[in-house]
Amino acid sequence: MHVVRAGDSFSVAVFEVSVAGDKHNFSYPDANPVDNVGFLIDGEVFHPGDALTGVDAPTLLLPGQAP
Repeated sequence: MHVVRAGDSFSVAVFEVSVAGDKHNFSYPDANPVDNVGFLIDGEVFHPGDALTGVDAPTLLLPGQAP
């Protein structure tokens, strides 16, 4: 396991991955936001997780479910 933070980058197989974002989208006033990052793959595809972080990428993946 590797812990990553916004600004980090790493390689997986033949892909270059950059890390963006830092907190989950604020949803509940009684709970503090938890850590959540998104991943930009080869500068082409961005998966934001639930952070709702904005990154300039040709393809944006979106979460398919939420509480």
